[in-house]
Amino acid sequence: MQQWQPEPQKRRNKLVPLIAALAVFLVAGAGGAFAYSRISGGGEQPEAVLPGNAIAYARIDLDPGAGQKVAALRFGMKFPSVKEKMGITSDKDDLRQKLFEFIKKESGGELADVDFKKDIDPWLGDRAGVVALPGGDQKPEPVVAVQIKDEGKAKAGLDKLFANEDAEDKPGMAFSGDYVLLAEDQALAEKAVADGKQNPLAKNSEFTKTMDELGEPGFASFWADGKGIAAMATKELQRPDGKVPAGSFAAALRFDDKFVELKGIGRVDPSTAKLPMTGGASAAVNTLPSTTAAAIGIGSGESIIGEIWTQMQKVSSDKFNPTEMAKGFAEQYGLVLPDDLKVLFGKSLAVSLDKSTDGGPKVAAKINTDPAKAAAVADKLLGIARSKGREIPVVKVQDSDTLVLGTSQSYADEVLKDGNLGDSEAFKQAVPNTDNAIMLAYVDFEAVSAMQSRLDNPDLKALRSAGLVSQVTADGKSDFTLRLVAK
Repeated sequence: MQQWQPEPQKRRNKLVPLIAALAVFLVAGAGGAFAYSRISGGGEQPEAVLPGNAIAYARIDLDPGAGQKVAALRFGMKFPSVKEKMGITSDKDDLRQKLFEFIKKESGGELADVDFKKDIDPWLGDRAGVVALPGGDQKPEPVVAVQIKDEGKAKAGLDKLFANEDAEDKPGMAFSGDYVLLAEDQALAEKAVADGKQNPLAKNSEFTKTMDELGEPGFASFWADGKGIAAMATKELQRPDGKVPAGSFAAALRFDDKFVELKGIGRVDPSTAKLPMTGGASAAVNTLPSTTAAAIGIGSGESIIGEIWTQMQKVSSDKFNPTEMAKGFAEQYGLVLPDDLKVLFGKSLAVSLDKSTDGGPKVAAKINTDPAKAAAVADKLLGIARSKGREIPVVKVQDSDTLVLGTSQSYADEVLKDGNLGDSEAFKQAVPNTDNAIMLAYVDFEAVSAMQSRLDNPDLKALRSAGLVSQVTADGKSDFTLRLVAK
């Protein structure tokens, strides 16, 4: 009888711990970096030494501009759990050490012999970055760059850090200026150094153009090259016409003493995708009742649905045929795609949740569209739900150009009228620059916590609101702002 044998442990990618550490750095920017006000560091950013053919890049800088540090500190100190979770005792604590101690604790004993003060602090700088380089078989190759203060001490510290790894699992290590580059193997690390010296990411025109448009990179930033990522996609996901969409995306994490925000921008080739130039989401959400606890709005929905359908047609294949899919929906459910969706999203669509729960949750959808056509589509969807055994009580009210679907007559009537949510200070702080918004979301944390007692905790009490706004700024260009506001 054959004895049971445990499955062999899957070989861990040798760079996973390093990339995980960088991810912790990025998260810390949103949760703990504000407690780090030590003035040090300086010098070049990681993009100065990493290869310019990268298809994606992320960086963390624990020594950004002094204004960012002060604002981040003021914001972070509003949350009671910050010092407890990060183990921070004062604003002079070394966040690098706190992060290392967190990683060491999670390593399962692999880093038990590594001491931060002796093995890490003498060489570790304040900045780190990781790129994804084009690789074979549609698999990107990661390379990490970590700022150092001393090459010899860095090598000794990293050797100790990876002392428990098998020889074949240790990453390649090579030095360039004030950075050490770590890769899957030594050959890739040395090639990355050579490529970075000859053609660094900092001189990649697509990267510099996008980052210049983004502005202040803050504590952390991210960039991705759309054309490079598309070229790495599997053949099944590539367009039959062979066109590869150009453009890029970038985002940065920034602080103000009242809020933290993630600001992002995107650029696409207008010849491959058309973005709606007018919004509509702001008008839909701004006019919701002032008692709204949460809302989401989409503007130019009919145009967006039309463009999505056009792009789907361009990638049509034997495995994915939108026309055949539409025929199936029409036969089974009576839905006409994409026309019914265009009517349902209309010129604008806003979904709201009221803070009052008397008589049950109050939810409504307000659509600026042809009311009669939209009501007919809504009846189709409700019919589908009933066929699945789900009876959803919905009240419909309308005027000449608006349809409201609500959970109660009184709330639907209230949503149909113009409210003044957009005039509230909490809304304006959370959702800036809404004029041309194609998507907008808002949460009033005070209202939400009042509705749900289990959300009543000290950190939530420190929050005032949150918002997301996305808009098209020019032909082929868009931006978004995700903001969390404290009291």
